[in-house]
Amino acid sequence: MIQRTLCTIALTVIAAPSIAGACAVCAGDPESPLTHGARNGVMVMVLITYALILGFGGMFAAKILHARRQTANTSDDQIADV
Repeated sequence: MIQRTLCTIALTVIAAPSIAGACAVCAGDPESPLTHGARNGVMVMVLITYALILGFGGMFAAKILHARRQTANTSDDQIADV
């Protein structure tokens, strides 16, 4: 079923490329406010995604460093008790 759907879509794109053409924003004036707004919206979404990824990476790095410091302090305390 999926293969038949993909074949139909591919044939439609090949037979009638105007249907698969760019939208009015993409094919329109590159200096229009609508195009600038769409570009800025994409940039905001990309920046939010990168900020979240970096935030989670920083959180995990801080947790790892904290755990290493605790184990180092615990082993130092055990050596001092002996």
